[in-house]
Amino acid sequence: MEQIPATQQLLQKMSYGVYIITTMDGNTPTGCIANSAMQITSKPSTVAVSINHKNHTYDCLVKNGRFALHILSVKSDVSLIGRFGF
Repeated sequence: MEQIPATQQLLQKMSYGVYIITTMDGNTPTGCIANSAMQITSKPSTVAVSINHKNHTYDCLVKNGRFALHILSVKSDVSLIGRFGF
């Protein structure tokens, strides 16, 4: 049986939810809450996220072209919402 790569396993588990999108602002980490993220392609593994263009995180994403997608669990500490906001 063919083994599915870890990235693909993760993408297969994505569903509607709440996510934290993080990136860098120079040497400083920054991020925000997003509720829209979806898999676009499996090879190469590609995802899309929706971020308000007026959000500081959006500007940082555009500058460096990289981000991390953190999938929040229903058990996640609600203080994360306060820290990263919408």
